[in-house]
Amino acid sequence: MKHFISLASFLWVSINLSFGLLCLLPVTIASYLLPFPKTKRFFYARAENIYRAAVRANSFWMKSAVGIELIVKGNAAVPENSIIVCNHQSWFDIPIIQEVVSSNGPIVKFLVKRELLWVPVIGWICLALDMPSLGRSKTKDTKQQDLKEVRRVTRQQQSKPGALLVFPEGTRFSETKKQNLQSPFQKLLRPKAGGLATMLAHSGPDVALVDITINYHKQGVSIWNCLHGDPEKITVVIEQLRPPTKSEAGDWLAERWAIKDAELASGN
Repeated sequence: MKHFISLASFLWVSINLSFGLLCLLPVTIASYLLPFPKTKRFFYARAENIYRAAVRANSFWMKSAVGIELIVKGNAAVPENSIIVCNHQSWFDIPIIQEVVSSNGPIVKFLVKRELLWVPVIGWICLALDMPSLGRSKTKDTKQQDLKEVRRVTRQQQSKPGALLVFPEGTRFSETKKQNLQSPFQKLLRPKAGGLATMLAHSGPDVALVDITINYHKQGVSIWNCLHGDPEKITVVIEQLRPPTKSEAGDWLAERWAIKDAELASGN
């Protein structure tokens, strides 16, 4: 029965995203054909509305049909021009953050692997919404291209506003990764400051920094299990903090991750 619910949830999300893509395509094409500031702002606002409608549909299924209870602690009114940092445990992190932030606030733009852009529907939606894409390899040229891409999307915040999401751990948490990467934390991997530092360096003076901690209250969370409501309760803690400078990003993340790790280890 659980696998049937997960399959039904997967089909719901797939159909919802496919319909959203069909709505986005004419808006995106029109935006490229009419590249004027006013028309681009108009079409971007329409794309935001489509994004939020898709988020509401997925959230409705997640909470009403699957029965997941989201417990939100803190101020969920995230400013439009924001950088969000969050711990990363599952691909289910993204729909959770979208529900908490975008249902009544800015759309969430997250860094995606460049290879994901070739994946049908999901990749095409990322292209249509101009999500920042990064390479998988770690060569010098790829790193420079990645930094250029992060700078580009950060500088676009005035014309294409939205909350920029970064997972400083760079990958999903697991006990194996924690041991291999020699993380000093119990429930988290060691954060990397590069992406956040680049965003801070190219953001405007009014940028807000939002720290989100997602607690699934169990180990080994998978998106398949989440699609049938396991775990039933997920806690999301939201804090709006003073942004550090680019040079302070590493120390700031280390301090925040120590606080996050203590909260997750406490089991609350």
